[in-house]
Amino acid sequence: MGLESKGTGRPSPVLSVAIFLVAVGVMAYLRLFLFRDTLITLTYGLPLLPCLWHRDLRLLWSMAGAFTVLAALKAFWVLPDQNPEDFYEVVQWSFQVTNIVAVGVAIHMIIRLTERLAKANRDLAASNTELEQRAEEVVRQNREIHEQAEELTQQNEELTQQTEELTQQSEELQHQEEELRQQAEELQAQSEELRSANDELQQRESMLGTILASLRGGGRGERLLDQVCNSLLSLLGETAGGAAIVQASGESLLVLSHAGWGELTEAQWTFDRSFASVIMERDQTGYVDDLAARPDLIVPSSPKRKFRSILATPLRVDGRPVGAVEAYAKDPQHWTEEHFRIIEWVAAQCTVVIERTRAEESLRDSEAKLKAALHSMTDAVLIADVDGRIVEVNDAFATFHRFESKEECTRRLRECPEILDVFLGDSQDPAPPEQLAVPRALRGEQATNALYSLHRRDTGDTWMGSYSFGPILDAADAVVGSVVVARDVTEQMRAIRERQHLESQLFQSQKMESVGRLAGGVAHDFNNMLVVILGNAELALSDVDPASSIRERLQEIVRAAERSADITRQLLAFARKQTIAPKVLDLNATLEPMLMMIRRLIGEDIDLAWKPARGLWRVKIDPGQLDQLLANLATNARDAIGGVGKVEIETGNASIDEEYCAEHPEFTSGEYVTLTVSDDGRGIAREKMSSIFEPFYTTKDVGKGTGLGLATVFGIVKQNGGFINVYSEPGEGATFRIYLPRAEDDAPETEHRVVDPGRGTETVLIVEDEEANLHLLENYLRNLGYRVLAAATPGEALALAEGEPVELVVTDVVMPQMNGRDLANRLITSQPGLKFIFMSGYTADVIAHRGVLDEGVNFVQKPYALRELGAKIRSVLDNGGD
Repeated sequence: MGLESKGTGRPSPVLSVAIFLVAVGVMAYLRLFLFRDTLITLTYGLPLLPCLWHRDLRLLWSMAGAFTVLAALKAFWVLPDQNPEDFYEVVQWSFQVTNIVAVGVAIHMIIRLTERLAKANRDLAASNTELEQRAEEVVRQNREIHEQAEELTQQNEELTQQTEELTQQSEELQHQEEELRQQAEELQAQSEELRSANDELQQRESMLGTILASLRGGGRGERLLDQVCNSLLSLLGETAGGAAIVQASGESLLVLSHAGWGELTEAQWTFDRSFASVIMERDQTGYVDDLAARPDLIVPSSPKRKFRSILATPLRVDGRPVGAVEAYAKDPQHWTEEHFRIIEWVAAQCTVVIERTRAEESLRDSEAKLKAALHSMTDAVLIADVDGRIVEVNDAFATFHRFESKEECTRRLRECPEILDVFLGDSQDPAPPEQLAVPRALRGEQATNALYSLHRRDTGDTWMGSYSFGPILDAADAVVGSVVVARDVTEQMRAIRERQHLESQLFQSQKMESVGRLAGGVAHDFNNMLVVILGNAELALSDVDPASSIRERLQEIVRAAERSADITRQLLAFARKQTIAPKVLDLNATLEPMLMMIRRLIGEDIDLAWKPARGLWRVKIDPGQLDQLLANLATNARDAIGGVGKVEIETGNASIDEEYCAEHPEFTSGEYVTLTVSDDGRGIAREKMSSIFEPFYTTKDVGKGTGLGLATVFGIVKQNGGFINVYSEPGEGATFRIYLPRAEDDAPETEHRVVDPGRGTETVLIVEDEEANLHLLENYLRNLGYRVLAAATPGEALALAEGEPVELVVTDVVMPQMNGRDLANRLITSQPGLKFIFMSGYTADVIAHRGVLDEGVNFVQKPYALRELGAKIRSVLDNGGD
């Protein structure tokens, strides 16, 4: 092949000029110097051969012209010994010109032929490339097409080789052209076959694309099967005149789709003796060339169609035959392998359609059941996609978020999410977005009963939710969404907090009850010892000269015993075992005389404010207990202030309803009179609030408090059926508010004070199981002039009373064998009108109910001063008691 100009496809002009100059030079040298008269054809022909290689016709004829001029120059001008007019030179020149022209014509024809062959070769190469591309597209569907393409490649290589041989052997040109024509015809036939196969493949691809597009678009199964059935007729061409897709249904064949039938007479065909039943039983493709030869088969028909031949293949779903795909021909037909491949391919598409349809129906059914389950759930349910967008919520979700409908809920939360504040548990700060349920679930977290607090800014609603959430995973365990289930647990949490509060109250009550029993037992035993100490000290004082140094020591003993007695009274008050005699009082009138004492108690640096309420209801309480209440609260306020400050005492009326009691279980509904003592002292720390009413608990320095003041207040309030509330913050002071039940009888009672003891001569029976107390009382009463009978046990008392009459019995309440009340009942049967005085450290409900003395009972609280006992004895003997 010659050299060509870049990008033009033509011989290079520069090379053409070079070849021309070299060839003319060589020719001139050969003809003028070497071979003047010999080798004419050879010398003129050889220089022209480069034109065959270069394939430049202009160069060929330029060189031929140049050689002709050179021949003329040699013949007529160069050789002087020759006569130019000589006929020989003319003939010789003509012969040389003829040779030049003949060689040029031959080379010209060879170049032309070579160009045509090259063009044909290029066309063949382009055709081969196109055939290879088409062969690659259909290689999966048709092996024969692939083999034909390989043969075409081999033939093309042979043509290339033949082209090279033509370049070397010009004499075989005609034979090669004939072969090329034959090969061209073969290629044409192959091209037609490839075109036909390509058309079939495109038709299949179009059918498959239509089916896939319908599947993606959610097309109905019936329409998809109609498309498949019509495509089967198109693929089979004129061979088939009808097609049907049938499915076995009991004893019948249900026609799922048909084409080419016109109107069917029946939508169901008989399964028995049908060709479909044979195909399904064999589970392979089969055909009948001429149905006339198979009278055992029942072939369906329509009013406009009668068929003579049938081709069918099983329709498989889940790997088992459930029906058949059938093609029919109007005339007897020989079905080929190509027909088999087509109908089997169509059956495969039908399987895809049916399985997809079944899957969609199952999915729709599952979705319907899921939605029904979601909307029937009382728990709020949210389903979100992988981007956190809401996919589905149920009606309970809207109710949970305080919306009227789920549409409004999703719209409002999507458009304005800031209307909802979400908090983790009891946190006061809104939870960051990444800590919310959906983002946590999308990160793969799972949780059960995670507590969140929610607040609607637009409505002000606040509630507590229990959340359970987790990710939704696909088959590859990749997160594709999340599900969140929430439940309103506001009432449950309130109930839990209330239960915890009640449990705390119960624990505190049980603890106080236990401490109270302990304190009561200690006080009882201690009181008996104080009676001995205080009584003997008083007796010793009466026998000692006033100027004696021993008198001062005895007085110190009395003062210590009295302080000890105060402690036991406070313990008994806390334990609610203090014996009291409540009276109906006007709280304002009773407290006002005490204010002077309170002012002295708290000191001059503290201002005392008194705020009595008008129209105050009456209360029923022991006046002595009221003294204790006010004194202890005032002392506590003074110590909390520790310097200059203010104490405020206020009274009032209060009605407690059921709603308040629901929030404060320790209260009981009703009408109450309140006594409030407030101070501006240092306040009480939150962690100490639960312990301030415990006995011996104090925050004061050592030696500055017994820890019984507030415990006494607590016991007195509880003993009188009241309640006490404390409000305090560190550095903000404290307020103690006491609620005492309103008295049913509003008439205040007059208090009778005990007068000075006198002397007497009556017979007094003393019953005391403590021997020291018994001897003390016996000696004291004898000194007062009384005739005394002493008994250490109830049995001894009964025996002594039988011997002589007795005017008064002074008995302990708690004793072995029998208590003081039972002893009195025994004695009074034998001596009606007998008078009694009961003594005890606490009453133990023998002569009192919850510490309140029974009507007509004369009682002396241990420890007592002998003068008080003497006065009580004289009063009972003279007047029958208080």
